[in-house]
Amino acid sequence: MSSICNSCNYSFVACLQLPLIDVAIQTGVTQKLHIEASDTIKKDKEAEEHFRTVESQFLRFLSVARRSYSSARVDRVTYIVNPQSVQEYNAMKETFRAENKEVTERYGFHGTRQENISSIFHNGFKVGGRDVHATHGTRFGHGVYLSTTPAIADRYSPGRGPTKLMIMAKVVTGLSSDCGELKDGYDSYVGPFHDDHDIIIVARHKEQVLPLYSVEYTLRS
Repeated sequence: MSSICNSCNYSFVACLQLPLIDVAIQTGVTQKLHIEASDTIKKDKEAEEHFRTVESQFLRFLSVARRSYSSARVDRVTYIVNPQSVQEYNAMKETFRAENKEVTERYGFHGTRQENISSIFHNGFKVGGRDVHATHGTRFGHGVYLSTTPAIADRYSPGRGPTKLMIMAKVVTGLSSDCGELKDGYDSYVGPFHDDHDIIIVARHKEQVLPLYSVEYTLRS
């Protein structure tokens, strides 16, 4: 366990400006970086990069959903690196490579109750219908459900008031099916939810999905 810097509550390794993912792997300790929305360029380049990554994915794929919103913005991003989850995710990528499968990665949004978010970052995702009860069913098969557009994830992110939370994660799809559901012999389903603009991802194994960002956002129709 590394020492903690009193000025920032991160390990001294993090204070040396190493990428947070390297800090997490070296120390074996989950690292967090809270990033507020700002109209100025952040001095912390990593913070700026992560916020802009989330914001661009959120707004870009929100527009693809072909819905109109009076207000849509990312208010705050928490970048969370769990070293165990990173190692499991990287091991899954190596497994796919060994099986001569394409290692294609995507970003996906996951909506859930706020009380579940901390557990997901601490323990990883669980497969609905197998590891836990599938609250919203298994229409496309048993797996971890995400969407490429936050408009779909927002439906499953209950919250009071306009400000809500969802997760943005990395997904490695492996051999993917687009035939209406996650079929036997495939690692994921990537296809339309209601129409061609609402794409969902169903990952067969929880290790295929790496939760990285807790996204606090405002979305008004």
